[in-house]
Amino acid sequence: MKSDGLYHDLCSQVLSLDRRIRFAGILDREGKLLVCKFRENLLTPLVKSSTLDHGKPKQVPTFIESFVAKKKLELALGKLNYEFNYFERVGVGIFRLVGKQDMYLCVSMESTAVYPNILSKIKNYIATI
Repeated sequence: MKSDGLYHDLCSQVLSLDRRIRFAGILDREGKLLVCKFRENLLTPLVKSSTLDHGKPKQVPTFIESFVAKKKLELALGKLNYEFNYFERVGVGIFRLVGKQDMYLCVSMESTAVYPNILSKIKNYIATI
């Protein structure tokens, strides 16, 4: 698939936005993880075991299913642009990639008080692609 290279590049660019971003991945409209990239030298990849199966992307955690379910409201409310989930050890954002045929960027970040700053960097970046 030709777009795999573009998606890997996108994941790399997102990881470069802030050192606290641990993971970036591209989801299809069903929540299937198509490609992903982890920050190098992570001591504890918190979601790696749930996102990779023998090195290949697989179905992602339940909270992404929740995001996909919310998409059913789009007819009445408009497109769902992004969602952020704050867990005790990690923050997870899911962003709609405009013009990408229902493709989404999923990002996990270290637990930090500067989530709004990181989310703003990501939103600004994906607005340029």
